[in-house]
Amino acid sequence: MATMKIAALTCWTLTLCATAMSNDVIVLGEHAGPFKNSWGFAGTVVGIAISPDQALAVSADSVGTFKVWDLTQQKELREVKTGSWITRIQFSPNGKLLATAHEDAVVRIWDVSEWKLRGELRRHRRCLECLTFLPSGLLATGGGNDDRNVDRKLNVQTQFSEVFLWNVETREVVGEVPLEGGRVRSVAASADGKFLAFVSADYAIRIWDVASQEVVHYLPTVKRYPVRIAYSKQGLLGTGGLWAEAALWNPPEPEPVRTFETAESAYDVCFSADGTKVLVYISSSGIGIQVFDVRSGECMARLVVLTKEGRAVAPKSPSSYDPDAMIIRAEYGRVCQRPLKLQDGEYEELPFAPRVGNAALSPDGTFAVASVELKVVLWRFPESVTKPVAAK
Repeated sequence: MATMKIAALTCWTLTLCATAMSNDVIVLGEHAGPFKNSWGFAGTVVGIAISPDQALAVSADSVGTFKVWDLTQQKELREVKTGSWITRIQFSPNGKLLATAHEDAVVRIWDVSEWKLRGELRRHRRCLECLTFLPSGLLATGGGNDDRNVDRKLNVQTQFSEVFLWNVETREVVGEVPLEGGRVRSVAASADGKFLAFVSADYAIRIWDVASQEVVHYLPTVKRYPVRIAYSKQGLLGTGGLWAEAALWNPPEPEPVRTFETAESAYDVCFSADGTKVLVYISSSGIGIQVFDVRSGECMARLVVLTKEGRAVAPKSPSSYDPDAMIIRAEYGRVCQRPLKLQDGEYEELPFAPRVGNAALSPDGTFAVASVELKVVLWRFPESVTKPVAAK
């Protein structure tokens, strides 16, 4: 197995109400709160996207607002209210458009130059859960319904899927993907645009050939419960799963070629553009984000989000916590292989651990943008993480 060079540990602590900031972790701003979305749930940041040129980031919340951040000047540029709960967001390959998926079954396309609504894509009947741009500029969107029909063979609730391939310029459907397994939770496009990979309600992975318009691979992923999927440049698939570690797949092999030791359920995964790093974020544990080297499988960095001992209480809303009781700490090297510790002692179960609601890795793998509760955080990696790791 390949190994990596370990740099000396660097450890920063950031109290979110303080004005002093480290060179690694910077709070860009925050979404307004407390609030509730249209379904009555407490609102939070549900999507992060970084532009292809890495100049901008967009964060979206569950009440339908997205904020645009200038990553060079580290400030908020604009706030846009869409009027509907946002579920996923992504920039187009050329960076000129932003697509937002919504719970009202509409895909909205935004002109990045003026941040004005350019058009709406209407064909889905139920809440949209995922979308992805292909390198060609086509857009794949996925969702499904919530009918409670029990499939006795799979022992899951079967739900029909809706997957469409769109020409964004003409707003026309140019392809429809017939899938089994229920509503589609996640979709990813291969780097060459030849394949789309889907995770459905039955937790299986299906790979669809865009040219032949057929499912060419089926991976049942037994007991891994993937809910998010991503493609690497090399054609490998990364999955984040409930109650299971993140995994790396090489279709059509039926078992993962590597797993990544995560602190808890791996809620989502994303690759750097060169495919050498994978970012995993965890929705509820103290370790909010982990960055792994794809070849060695070792954790290179982690972002620790914790409450200080004895000061946390279970919040009634995402904004009712005490900012003084929350710390963010970036850790690198060998310490990432150790159990989580606070600076003043062993980490123990606390009534509430602040959540990383979403995260994105920059195309060049040098930084990440994440949400910690309602705050949006820029995490810049040191050289020990960004430099190539030679296999031995």
